[in-house]
Amino acid sequence: MRFFWGGLVALLFVFESIANSAFLAKGNELGLVGAYTVAFGVSIANLVRAFDVTAPDQKELYKERMLLLESRFYKYADKNLGDET
Repeated sequence: MRFFWGGLVALLFVFESIANSAFLAKGNELGLVGAYTVAFGVSIANLVRAFDVTAPDQKELYKERMLLLESRFYKYADKNLGDET
C-alpha cells in the first residue's frame, strides 16, 4: 500500500511539473526547459509543505529554510514574507 501512495505522489508531482511548465514556457526566456526548471522547484516546495513533520519548536527554522529554498527558485521572492513583526 505504501508503494501505491508513493507512486501516486510521484505521478502527481510529474503531472504538476509538466502542467506548470507548459503554462510558464510562454514567459520564460529559456523556453520550455527553463519553465520546467521553475515548475520543478514549485513542485518540490509543494511536496515539502505537504509532508511537513517539523516539531512545533522548530517552525522558525523551517520557515527560514523554506524562504532560502524559495529564493533559489523565485527571482523576486519576498524574504520577509514569514515575519509577523
